[in-house]
Amino acid sequence: MALIRFATDRPSPPWVAKLHGFAAAGAISLLIFGWVNVSFSRPGLYGLLTLMVAAAVGLFLNLGYHWKRKPLPEWLVFAHMCVAFIGFLLVGVATLSLTLAP
Repeated sequence: MALIRFATDRPSPPWVAKLHGFAAAGAISLLIFGWVNVSFSRPGLYGLLTLMVAAAVGLFLNLGYHWKRKPLPEWLVFAHMCVAFIGFLLVGVATLSLTLAP
């Protein structure tokens, strides 16, 4: 989706954005379930909160721009990607700490 946005001025197909959003919502719901039942470490909790912020920005991009068929602002797409990547890394650190703990 980012390649389509940064390489051209046309928006990505709506089905790709919906698929991306549904996958993200499913992943966040599984992380919330894991947090409730396993109680993550601090990096895991911060990663979950960071991913929730990225999801909120993605929802804003979808409802504010994609549905209106307006071009997505590149700076906001880049910020969404960076926040999601940081959250993904934090969740990865928490996962490794769970698997490597004695």
